[in-house]
Amino acid sequence: MDHTGDSSHQTHTYVDDDIRVEYHPNSGRQTEVFKLDEYRQPTTAASTTADPEPWAPFRTREDFEFAEIALETGMTRGQVDALIKLFHRCINKGQGSFTISNHKDMADTFKIAANRLTKFEKRTITPKYKDDECQFDVLVRPIMGWAEEMLQDEDLIHHFVWDAQHVSKFDSSSESWVRVFDEPWTADRFWEIQTNLPKDAKPLTFCFFADKTKLSSFGTQKGYPVIARCTNLPVNLRNGTGIGGGRIVGWLPIMEEKAQESGKRDYVNFKRVIWHDSFYELMDSIHAVSKTGLYISCADGIVRHLYPVILILSADYEEQCFMALIRGSSGNYPCPVCLAPKTQLCDGSTHPLRTSESMEKVYDEAVAMNTIKDREEHLKEYGLRNVENIFWSLENSDPHRALSFDRLHANHLGLFKDHLWGEAKRLVEANGRQALGQVDNQIMGFPRWRGLRHFADGAMAITFSDGSTFEDLSKISMFVLHNIFEEGTSGYLLLKALRCYIEVDIYASLEVHTEATIASGREKLTQFYGFIEEYMGDENNALDTKNWDFPKIHSLQHLFDDIVAKGATRNYNTKTNESLNQPLKGIYLNRTNFRDVAEQILNLIHLEYLVCFIRTKLNKFDQMKKEQEAEGLDVRDQTGALSTSTTAPEGISHIYLGAPKKDETPLSELTNPAGFSVPNLLNLLETFVNQSRTQEEGYYRVRKEHMVKEFHYLRVAYKSMVNWQDNTDYLRCNESFFGHPRFDHVIVAAEGGPFFAQLLCLFKIQAGTHSHSLALTRTYGLPPGSTRRKDRELGLYRVRVKSRPYKIIAIESIVRGAVLVEDGDNPGDYFVVDTIDSDMFLRMTALSL
Repeated sequence: MDHTGDSSHQTHTYVDDDIRVEYHPNSGRQTEVFKLDEYRQPTTAASTTADPEPWAPFRTREDFEFAEIALETGMTRGQVDALIKLFHRCINKGQGSFTISNHKDMADTFKIAANRLTKFEKRTITPKYKDDECQFDVLVRPIMGWAEEMLQDEDLIHHFVWDAQHVSKFDSSSESWVRVFDEPWTADRFWEIQTNLPKDAKPLTFCFFADKTKLSSFGTQKGYPVIARCTNLPVNLRNGTGIGGGRIVGWLPIMEEKAQESGKRDYVNFKRVIWHDSFYELMDSIHAVSKTGLYISCADGIVRHLYPVILILSADYEEQCFMALIRGSSGNYPCPVCLAPKTQLCDGSTHPLRTSESMEKVYDEAVAMNTIKDREEHLKEYGLRNVENIFWSLENSDPHRALSFDRLHANHLGLFKDHLWGEAKRLVEANGRQALGQVDNQIMGFPRWRGLRHFADGAMAITFSDGSTFEDLSKISMFVLHNIFEEGTSGYLLLKALRCYIEVDIYASLEVHTEATIASGREKLTQFYGFIEEYMGDENNALDTKNWDFPKIHSLQHLFDDIVAKGATRNYNTKTNESLNQPLKGIYLNRTNFRDVAEQILNLIHLEYLVCFIRTKLNKFDQMKKEQEAEGLDVRDQTGALSTSTTAPEGISHIYLGAPKKDETPLSELTNPAGFSVPNLLNLLETFVNQSRTQEEGYYRVRKEHMVKEFHYLRVAYKSMVNWQDNTDYLRCNESFFGHPRFDHVIVAAEGGPFFAQLLCLFKIQAGTHSHSLALTRTYGLPPGSTRRKDRELGLYRVRVKSRPYKIIAIESIVRGAVLVEDGDNPGDYFVVDTIDSDMFLRMTALSL
C-alpha cells in the first residue's frame, strides 16, 4: 500500500487529526504527514482491466451461476439433474446460454476449475511410538502456493503493506506526536523482522490458528483445521471471508485416546510429536525460503524479494501449550511466553521471557544427558516437553514471540466466566434468595441496546457457553451488582477487581491504541492484580475461594506487550478465527457420507473458495461493463442520479430521521409522550423556534393545533474516539418496539459542555419559513456535592434527573447514543453505562478527568 502526503521538511503547523508515518530505513521512503481522511488511501488504483471470461472454465456465465447456487445450497445429484432437465425444456424453443447437461457435466467442470487455485494435498507422517511405526495422514494446502495466488491478484496486490511503519498522531495539547499501534506493520515486531532481513527484502508475514472442533452433535467426530491469514493485508480484508481473507490451509490428524496409555508421559509426548510432524508438512513450502527468501513477480509488475515469517500464532491455552511444547498448567512454569512459576501467576510480577534460542539450548542439553530421569528433571526446570519444536527450523518465527493474547478464552470464557462472575454468583447466593432475585431483576430490567444481548430470563441460574454472551454479561455486571455488597465486605473487594477487569478488557478490545491508552491499560491491570491479591487475603471472606494462580489470569501480563509488538488484539483474537470453524459442522452433517470426512469437507471448502474467487472476478467484470456503458451519459444525468440516490429526505448532516408516523399529529397529542407529563411543551417549543428567528421575521406563535410530523427512529453518525472513523448509533423513540417501550438516551452537545438526555419524542415542525427537526427530551445533570466514594471506587458515573427536566433540542446537536440505567436504591439517579462500547468508555474517561 502506498501513500501520498507532505514529505517536505518545511515548518508546518500540525493539528490533532494529522498522522505522521515513519517508514523502516530499508524501505528508502521519506517520512510523510497526512490529514486523517487521506491516511491509508492507496495511491495506485486497482487494475482497470477485467477478465473477459471470468466464469471460465465454465462455458457460460449462466453455467457458473447455476453451479454456484447448486454448491451453496448443497443440492443432491438427483436435484441437480432434475433442475437441469427443467431448464433445458424451458429453453428448447430458442437458443439458450445454459449448456450444463447433467450433474456429471457440472462436477467435471468443477474438477477442471479447481486447478485454478492451490489444492489440498495428502501427506503421510510416520512417527514411532515404543518402536512401532505409526502412520497418520495430514492434509495441507501449500502455504506459498496460496500466498502466490494473492500476490498474483491484480486487485489485491495494491492492498499489501511491505514496509514496517512507526505511525503517530499529533496531540495539540502536548504539542507532540503520540505513537499509534493498530495493524501488525505499525508495531515493533514487524519493524524488528524487517531489520533482520537483507536491505532489498520484505517480510511476508502470516498468522496461523489451530484448534480442534466438534463436527458431530455429540462430539464423537472431530476435525482439526488450521487457518492462515496474511498479515501484510489490512484487517478488513485479512479478517474477512473473501479474497485475501482467512483460509483453511491444513487438517491435522487426531490420535484416538487409548485408555491403557492415557496420561502416560511417553504417550502425552507422542501426541505432541504427531502435532509438530504434521505442522512440519504444513510448513514444507516455507522452510527453506524462510532463510533465503524467494523472488516473486507480483501482479503490479514488481519483483519482490520476500521472506515468509510466522508473525502471529492465535490459539487457546491448550493449543499454545502444544505450539510451545510446554507441560501446561500442571508444569512448574505454565506460561508459554515466559518463565513464571506456577505459584506466581496472579501477582503481576515479570519474569524472564522464553525464546527459541534459549529453549532449544535447554532441549539440546537434555538430549545430551545419559538417563531419561536426568533429561526429564532438566526439562521440568523450564516446563518443557521432550519433543523437538518445528518452529525452531523457521527463521524469524520464534513461537514464544508469535503466541498472542487470547481475549476470548483468557477473558470472556476464562477469567470472567469461571472466576469473577462465578465468584460473584457464589457470594450473591451466600446472601440468600432475595439477593439472587434482586440481581436477576436488575439484569432483566437492564435497558435494551443494539448489539448487546438482553437477558430476558435473568442470568443467575442459567448456564451459558458462548464467549460473546459472557462479554455482554461483563458489560452490565457492575450495574447489576453494585448495590448487592456493602462496603468493607469481600463482595465489595470483588466488585473493585471486577471493575478493573472490565476496564482492562475494554482496553484490550481497542482497534487502535496509542501510547496513552497502553499506559492507562497497564496501570489498570496493576490495580486489578492488587485487588485480587487483597481479595484472596481478606479475612472476612469466610467461603473458600478459587485458586487464582492460573495461566489465563497471568496471560494478561503479556497483553499490552503483545499490542506493542503485534498491534491491536483483533489481529490475533481466536474469536475471529473460530468463526471459520462454524460452517464445518453443517458440511459434515449435511454434505458428507460420514467416512473419510476430512477430504470431503476440504474438497467442498476448496470449491466454495473457488466460487468466491470467480464471483469476485465476475463482479468486477460487471462493474467495468457498467462503467463503460455509463460513459455515454452526460454530466447532468450522472449528477442528478447521484443526488437522488444519496440525499435522504429527512437527513440533517450526521443525523437521519426515520420510521415516520403515517399522518401528521397536532401538538396537543404530544403533551404526554413516553408517559411523562410535559405541561409546558408549547412554551418550550415556542421559545426554541424563536431563538433562530431574526427581528425582521418577528415572533412566531406556536399553538396546540399546530401539526407536526412524528418519527420513531434516529440514526446518528459520529466519529469514533477509538479509531477516528465514522460509527453509527441506531436509536429508538417508540412506545412499542418489538413489544417493549424503547426511549433511548443520547449525549447532547451544548455551549456549557455535553449533557445526557432521554428521547421522548422526535418530530419536525414548520414554523413560518423555517423547518425544524427537534427532539423533546428529559435531561440529566450531576448531583450536587462531591462524588460518592462508592461511585468513585467502582467507576460509576452518576447523573440525576434535573428539577426542570424537559428540554427541546435540535437533533443535529446529538453527539451519539448512550445507555443510562436507574440506580434502584436512589430513584431519579442514573448511571451512565460507559462499558457498552469502547468509544463510550473513552468519552466517559475523558469526561471524568
